[in-house]
Amino acid sequence: MAILVTLSNGNEKRYERPNMYGPYEWLKYWTTDGCLVIQGGVPEAVTPIGSWVEGIDWTEIERYEPGDWVAVGEYDAPTIATPVGSAATVATEAAKWWTAGTAMHYDRVVSEVLLNALRPRGPLHSAVAWSQADPRLRDVQLRKQPKGAASWASFYVGLTSVLDIYEVGGQFRLKAHATHRAAAGFDPSWDSWQALDALAERWAQVELYLEKVSTHVHPMWLNTEGKVHALISNSTRTGFSVINREASISFVNQATKDGLGKGWSDAIRDGLRSVDRSDAWFTALLTKSLGMSPDFIAVDNDGRLLIIEAKPASAAAGITWGPAQVTFYACMYAAWLAEAGDEARAILQRGLEQRRALRLVPPAAQRALAAPPDVVPVLAIGPGIVSPEVWSRLSVVAEALTGMSNGTAPLEVCRLAADGTPRPVDLATAALSYPAHTKDDMNNSTYQQRARAAAVAWKLTTALLDEDARADGPYGGKSTVYPFCLPLAVARQNLLPEAAGAIEFFGSRNIQWHRGVAAGPTNHLVSSQVQCVNALFPMTTDAGLLRGAFADSLDIVEVLPLDDAFLTFEYNGGGHDFLGEGRAGGPLTRGANSTSTDAAFAYRTSTGTELALVE
Repeated sequence: MAILVTLSNGNEKRYERPNMYGPYEWLKYWTTDGCLVIQGGVPEAVTPIGSWVEGIDWTEIERYEPGDWVAVGEYDAPTIATPVGSAATVATEAAKWWTAGTAMHYDRVVSEVLLNALRPRGPLHSAVAWSQADPRLRDVQLRKQPKGAASWASFYVGLTSVLDIYEVGGQFRLKAHATHRAAAGFDPSWDSWQALDALAERWAQVELYLEKVSTHVHPMWLNTEGKVHALISNSTRTGFSVINREASISFVNQATKDGLGKGWSDAIRDGLRSVDRSDAWFTALLTKSLGMSPDFIAVDNDGRLLIIEAKPASAAAGITWGPAQVTFYACMYAAWLAEAGDEARAILQRGLEQRRALRLVPPAAQRALAAPPDVVPVLAIGPGIVSPEVWSRLSVVAEALTGMSNGTAPLEVCRLAADGTPRPVDLATAALSYPAHTKDDMNNSTYQQRARAAAVAWKLTTALLDEDARADGPYGGKSTVYPFCLPLAVARQNLLPEAAGAIEFFGSRNIQWHRGVAAGPTNHLVSSQVQCVNALFPMTTDAGLLRGAFADSLDIVEVLPLDDAFLTFEYNGGGHDFLGEGRAGGPLTRGANSTSTDAAFAYRTSTGTELALVE
C-alpha cells in the first residue's frame, strides 16, 4: 500500500509499505491499532493509493515527538487523518506506555468485553470448549496489542492459529490465514467489525468452521513440537500454570531492542567462548542467532516465573541450543521485572487470572507469583528418546552458561511424560542414561530414534572403540556430521573384533559393502549389513555355533559348505540372474543393484537338504 500525506506546512509526502524482510528505512509505520507515525509535521489529510494489504502486523513503532502521532482509523485504509494531541501530550492509547519512561513493555491482559464473551455461558465460549475438546493438539491463548487497544484470542491447532477473535471498543471481527479460510469455509463477512450480538447470530457457522478446519491443517503444523506445546498448555500435571504462549516483550524503539538484546547475547556468547572446544557443532553455536519470543511463561507452586523453551525429543539441534536460547529469554524478563517492578508482577498475575476465568487453568491450582518472583529458565523436552550425544552437548552448553550474572535462577531441564508430568534431568548423568527411558519415551519414539540412541550410547561407553572413534562422523559424502556415525578414518571399527575378518571375506568374493569406506564397512552405526555381519560372521567357520543358534527353529542334522564357508553374506543364488537384474547382460554384483539375502547357509535335514535364507 502507498499513502499520500499532506502536512500542515503544505508539503506532500508519499509513503510506501516497508519491506518486511529488510531494515525499516522510512520514518513512520502503519500499526494494527490504526496509528501512523510521521516525522515532519501533523498531517491534514491522508489519501490511500492502491488497496490495503491484509495480514500485516506492524508492531515496531519508532517514537517521535508526541505531536507526530495521528489517529487514522482502525484497520482499514484511511481517507482523512484527524490530528490529535499536541507537543506536550500523547492522545492515542497506543502511545501511553511510552510516557512512563520504560524501555520494555509486556501486557497480554485482554479487555473485559472480550473476556466476558469467552467465559462459560458467554456467547463465544464454544470456541474455548472446542479447544479443550482435543488438548493433545488444540490450544487457546489471549493476546493484546502492545501499543494499541485491540485484544484478541488465538485458537491453535498444533503450531498454527486457525482463528483469531478480535475486539476493539465493543466491536468484534474474526481473522484466519488465507489457507485456513479456503479449506474450511471462512465467511468473509466475519472479518468485518460488528457488534457482539451480530456475531453471536452467526456463531453456529463459526463453530462448523472450527470443526472443519481441524481436519484440514497441514501435517507440518501437527508435528511433535506442536504436540509438546499443546501438552504444556493443557496438562494439569505439569506443576505450573501457563500465563501465555509466544510471549514477546515490546521495546520502546528498535535501537533499545537491539542494544539490550546485544548485551544479553554478548554475555551468552562470552560464556560459550570460555569453553575450550573446537567441535564443529560447538563452534557453529557462536554465530547462531537468538530469538525474542519465549515459547511459554508460567508460574509454579513456589510462585516462580518460569520462562520455558519447549522442544520435542527429536529436535537435537534445538535441545542443544536450548540453554542459550532460554537464558536469553530469562534475561529479557528479568530486566523487564527489574524495570517495571510491582506493575509487571500485577500484569502477569492478571493474565493468569484471565486464563483461570476461562477455565484454561484448573480452579484448584491457586498459584500466584511471589513478590518479587524468581525468574527461572526452563528447557522442557517432550516424550521420546533423546540421544546420549544430544544430552552430552546440552550439558556442555548449560555448563558454559552457569557463571552468568543475569538476575535469573539457574537453568532447569525437565522431561515431560505423556500426561505432562515433568521429570527433572540431571545433566551430569543424562548422557549415560540409555536405555533407562520410560515406557512413555519408548511409545513416543520411532524405531529409528531408538536404534540411533542405542548406537550412540554404545559408541560413548564401549571399551572396543578408540577415543578418536567417539567423535561424530559424516555420511553419504556430505559434510554434515552425525553422532551415530564413526569418523571415516576409523570406519573399520564398526566391525566387532570377532568380525574383523569380514573385510577379507567380502573382498575375496567381490561382495559390496553398503556405503562402504575404503573397501571396508560403512561408518554408520545403524547399518543393517554391519549388524548382520557382527552377529553372524563367526558362524562362517564354526558349524557348531551356527547349528546351536538355529537348532530350535530348523531341523539341522549337518551344516553343509556354501560359498567356501558354512555361512555366507549377500547371497544371490550363485550368480544366476533369476530376476533379470543384470545390466546389459553383465554379471550380478553381490550386495549392490540386485536382489540378495543378508546371509545364507545350507544344511542337511532328517529328510533331505535345505537352504536357509536369512534377513
